[in-house]
Amino acid sequence: MLATADEAKMFKWAADNGADVISCSWGPSCGIGEKDLLPDNVAGAIQYCATEGRAKKGIPICWAAGNGDELVSDDGYASNPDVMAIAASTSPDSDGAESHAPYSDHGPEIWVCAPSSGNRRKGDKDIFTVDRRGNAGYNVGTETKGDKDGNYTNDFGGTSSAAPFAAGIAALILSVNPRLTSDQVREIIKNTADQIGDRSTYSIQNGRDQLHSDFFGFGRINAIRAVEAAKRST
Repeated sequence: MLATADEAKMFKWAADNGADVISCSWGPSCGIGEKDLLPDNVAGAIQYCATEGRAKKGIPICWAAGNGDELVSDDGYASNPDVMAIAASTSPDSDGAESHAPYSDHGPEIWVCAPSSGNRRKGDKDIFTVDRRGNAGYNVGTETKGDKDGNYTNDFGGTSSAAPFAAGIAALILSVNPRLTSDQVREIIKNTADQIGDRSTYSIQNGRDQLHSDFFGFGRINAIRAVEAAKRST
């Protein structure tokens, strides 16, 4: 486990060494109901990334909301306003409460959600992704679990999967328009998201000008709409 001084150094190093997007799938323990504050030195380093990185255009930072089915507001890392807290949605992600991954943290700080694993007993799909090779990974070499060589796995999930999914889309946005600031990337992701799930969970909150859900944020992230909006943005 890193000390907070090491965490702060890590973020500053990323900004000073050319990071364009940061994805974090770590933080306080999930599901124990404790309030975890963000240390001041780490908060300052994250703010440095968000404002000074990319030649002062800022680095978009995606953070896994957490897998404890609890209030993300109690997690000082994921609820930090300098990052985008990413919740998890499931494969049946059109309407109804089942669109919300049952483990995913929720609350007013959720920015958007991204596809991830859901309830396996109900047939929700997991995420197929690259794995550490051979015996070192989740799949040690079973074709039904990914591939016979053990280089892929088909049962990844959690908000630790949703956050890098969103970070990849942030990278696509910057690939077509690298002049965008981190705030502009956040707004594009927000404005192009699709409202999914139970519509009754969406409302105007805290002076926001767009419907927001504590479970889905501003909606499920939409790659093609976000990239198209980035192309049009000046």
